[in-house]
Amino acid sequence: MKKIVSVVGGLLVGIFLLSGCSSQQSATDYSSNLIKLQSKVGRAMTDFGDALGAETPDPQLMTEKHTALLTTVSEAAKAVEVIKPFNGDNTLKDAIVKLFQFYQDIGNNEFKEMLNIMKKPGIQEADVQKMAELSQRVAEREKPLDLTLQTAMGVFVQKNNLKK
Repeated sequence: MKKIVSVVGGLLVGIFLLSGCSSQQSATDYSSNLIKLQSKVGRAMTDFGDALGAETPDPQLMTEKHTALLTTVSEAAKAVEVIKPFNGDNTLKDAIVKLFQFYQDIGNNEFKEMLNIMKKPGIQEADVQKMAELSQRVAEREKPLDLTLQTAMGVFVQKNNLKK
């Protein structure tokens, strides 16, 4: 039953996003739909980070939050794929697609490695260093994608006469 509800819910979201991207849709609605998906992914990333950084790490909770993050990113990426360009312009959508691809990559790699480190029974200094290296690598790789998204949003706002 849960699976059926999930499938129906996913279809409704897809229909909403597809129907919301017609030429009648406002620029505000278009950008809001994309940003809502990004925010949902951001919340899942925060939840995972909170689970990793807990004073007393819970391996089961960390694993659940990691799985939830991967699922959320995958669902958001699929939702964005079906969104049509706004007035023929894919710039904002493409920036979010690239960011979600990055999130999928780090979720399956750096975050998975962090999860495995934190699940170890005894964290050593080398593990702490590795966690710091992984965090730094993620931050460095994310910076240009965030800048691209910011720029795309700024251009979209200006081009469509939206208020910042």
